[in-house]
Amino acid sequence: MRATVPLFVMLAAGCAKPTRPSPSERDSLPPCGEQCAQAACPPWQKLCGEACVDVQSSASNCGDCGATCDVPNAAASCVSGRCTVGQCAAGFANCDRDPGNGCEADLSSIKSCGICGNVCPPVAQGFVAACDEGVCGAQCAPGTVLCGDRCLSQCERWKWVNPTLSPNNLYTAAFTDAEVGLAGGDKQLLRTTNGGASWTEVSGNRLDHIEAMQFLTATRVVAIGFNLVPGSAQTAAQVSDDSGQTWRSLAVQTATGNMVFDLHFDGSKGATVGAAMGGNGLLLVTEDGGGSWVDRSPPNAKWLHGVHVRGQKLWAAGDSGLYVSEDLGQTWAAPVLSTAQGLRGVWMRDGLVGLAVGYGEEIFRTADGGASWARVNEGPHDNWLKRVRFADATRAIAVGFGGAVWTSSDAGQSWSLHTPYAGSYLFAVPTVGARAWAVGTRGVIFRSDDWGASWARQTPGYSAAFLRMSFPTPLRGYAVGELGGIVYSDDGGKTWGLCAGQYGPYAQANPSMGVLGNSLRAVTFIDGLEGWAVGDPVRSNGQTVLADSVILHTTDGGQTWTLQPSGTQASLRAVGFSSPLEGWAVGAKGTVLRTVNGGASWSSQPGLTSDLTDIAVLSDDEAWVSGHQLLAHTVDGGATWTRVNKALGILYSVRFVDALTGIAAGTAADLSCGFELTQDGGKSWTTVKTPFKEFAFAAQLAPDKLNGVAALVGGKILRTKDGGKTWLLDAYPTFLSLFDVQTAGQSFVVSGEMGGILRGPSY
Repeated sequence: MRATVPLFVMLAAGCAKPTRPSPSERDSLPPCGEQCAQAACPPWQKLCGEACVDVQSSASNCGDCGATCDVPNAAASCVSGRCTVGQCAAGFANCDRDPGNGCEADLSSIKSCGICGNVCPPVAQGFVAACDEGVCGAQCAPGTVLCGDRCLSQCERWKWVNPTLSPNNLYTAAFTDAEVGLAGGDKQLLRTTNGGASWTEVSGNRLDHIEAMQFLTATRVVAIGFNLVPGSAQTAAQVSDDSGQTWRSLAVQTATGNMVFDLHFDGSKGATVGAAMGGNGLLLVTEDGGGSWVDRSPPNAKWLHGVHVRGQKLWAAGDSGLYVSEDLGQTWAAPVLSTAQGLRGVWMRDGLVGLAVGYGEEIFRTADGGASWARVNEGPHDNWLKRVRFADATRAIAVGFGGAVWTSSDAGQSWSLHTPYAGSYLFAVPTVGARAWAVGTRGVIFRSDDWGASWARQTPGYSAAFLRMSFPTPLRGYAVGELGGIVYSDDGGKTWGLCAGQYGPYAQANPSMGVLGNSLRAVTFIDGLEGWAVGDPVRSNGQTVLADSVILHTTDGGQTWTLQPSGTQASLRAVGFSSPLEGWAVGAKGTVLRTVNGGASWSSQPGLTSDLTDIAVLSDDEAWVSGHQLLAHTVDGGATWTRVNKALGILYSVRFVDALTGIAAGTAADLSCGFELTQDGGKSWTTVKTPFKEFAFAAQLAPDKLNGVAALVGGKILRTKDGGKTWLLDAYPTFLSLFDVQTAGQSFVVSGEMGGILRGPSY
């Protein structure tokens, strides 16, 4: 065998001049050792210390011995004797292609958010632009914290005290097994580890409104919805890898104002559907578990409400009917199953058998993958069904408005109706085996362990609206509202219990609880035991008046109530007493009722014609009333009234801390929030307009005359610390309207829609 001849020969006195090897040959050569001293190295190498080094490619000897390449935020590389950028460190990029500064671009910065050159746009006043997980957004400036949709120096906490959790609507729920699950909706994300027996609020939730959720694996869950931005909303998504305990944002790029309604994954492939600006349908597809999304909306589609993915096939239900795509939305056929009102949900058991739901509690079934459909159910009500799903090969379930729950045990061919709670709309129904949960409006959560035959409610609390409250002592308080509900607190509003339940005639005449009618509208107590509640006349569902407006009287702290004759069918909106005998009740059409015998009899007083909303009683003879473009004052027991013309439109409340200091709350002509202030007993009033676009239903000053809280339509809570001259957003805990605010000891208590009562921090 012929021996291999080396490309260079080392001699005792020196090295013979070799030819330059190729790069691959060069890498296989041994280093030139000490015996080659000085010129012993081949010309492509240089003796650095005791080793020959190729200074053209060595990152530690680049261009010369000891010239170490140090490239910021990157693995260093040496090319042709010059330092250059190798692999960038995670989160950095070489955007300017300058090797001198390495990977200079921080991809978490607002100048290159996620990718080079992605500059985050300007944000609203008070915020600073931010980049989170490659998505541009906004965060509060240093030294401030987020309070609702504004950044303030401090944001004091409010706590829901009735129901135990929150009255906020729940639109979706997802379970990874029979015990661990999530429920989300407006301003809320809840988690359970015991099948729903108890729920806790998840901190770190990044979505103001959660519309849909799904577990992709036992621990990975994706949620999608929107976040509030100034003047609009922005579609957003988040993901958790620990079954919903902690969350991070996902990048979803879509126009501001677009909304999404449903979400479905099959493995890493998924889609979300909704409404784009202008009334068109929106459909986004992901093939990497939500990491990136592309718009594949069907052409000319109207709003899309439900979606299902199976492999490459995709079904989307909406106002135009049912769309089917064989290639994850890249191409679409003409819609099938068009109905007069459209569809809301779709679910496929497999590639052939599926269900779709819509208006009139209609359920449609396909056995050929969606090519043709047959109607298999039509309910007795004109309700929407919102969601439908298969739990296994034979069991299916659908939920919707009016508390409707339809179940099937024969793969959707026949259906049975159950109604756990007619007063709530149900939006989602996750299942695990024979166990099912239903969530909906008023924050309700129901669970069934027998496939819908029976249901148990998992959220306590009275869920009708509370319109007015009264705290005669720092600890004892009462609240009244929809369908005559009356609740009380003995601990300053921390917890609440039913007094005598609903006022029977209201509940019997209008059992649906669907509208704000047949309500007790106001309550007042002169001490912890004796009080009055007033409200609407009793009306049937057809609005026929069955009984005069209600006035109730109690002397035992609300355990029993006696009906007093009102003599009017005008809704009574406020009540106030200066003593156990002297009192007023006021309401619609300028109604003013006066009693001097504790309500045993009431007399009507003329003089006012505008609808009246509240009354502040200062003495047996002096009172103020508020109403539509009205503040009016009497000092002679209501015999005559003096009107005060002010800039504000409707005033919904008027309250006095003492004989001199008062505040009225309502709306300016542009429907923004405004107040009227007096410090001289009403001789003069100062109008205060605010930048908040939602009007105030009530405002209350504390006894110190400086601290105050206002409750707004749309769920905002404002606070003042200077007697009402300036107002800041204190909290934004709900999208529901808040109707009343009262002081309870050193705290404020706010009440509103769907049984919502909040207790604030001490002032």
